[in-house]
Amino acid sequence: HSRKELFDKLRRFSDMDTVNSVLDLLEDAGLIDDETFAFQYAHDAMGLKMFGPLRVKRELALRGIDDDTAEDAIWAAEKETGSAEERLAELLERKYKNMLSDEKNRAKVINSLFRLGYEYDMIKETLYKLGLYLNKFSGIDVNDEQAQRVPYFNASKKNPKRFSASSKLNPIASNTLFCKSGFLDKKLSEIIFKFL
Repeated sequence: HSRKELFDKLRRFSDMDTVNSVLDLLEDAGLIDDETFAFQYAHDAMGLKMFGPLRVKRELALRGIDDDTAEDAIWAAEKETGSAEERLAELLERKYKNMLSDEKNRAKVINSLFRLGYEYDMIKETLYKLGLYLNKFSGIDVNDEQAQRVPYFNASKKNPKRFSASSKLNPIASNTLFCKSGFLDKKLSEIIFKFL
């Protein structure tokens, strides 16, 4: 347990000063060590539960671990469990590969991976690198710029505010287009803004 977790448990039975004194004694004796706890938690969460770094950091924060300690623990744990990109690729191949055949399921997979703590851009990049968009998405030829623009213009007619011609694509619009056609923000921006 972290110091905060123990504090919360003991606080129900005693006053704050007594609890802090007891926790200080335990810390001095080496029985409480938030750095060791953070590393072990990160290692188990990433290795067994396949959590991404964002989820691990959030869970550690709930347990009273500061940002620097959490980041150090995640970095150290990733040396043993593999990088977030590797875990994400393994998750996609092992658990979600057969769920990418239509737009609704793609959105569910992306949301599930996001809740597991993987960055949105990392999810899209990994899908792209694994080639899962090629045969699972809508069949749009990645070299046919005209064909790739179709989902954008169809979606922009339905909700023009999300798809305004600005220098940066709206994140909601980007997600919609990625689920519909499987191409990334950079490629999408090149195609759309080239013709606007």
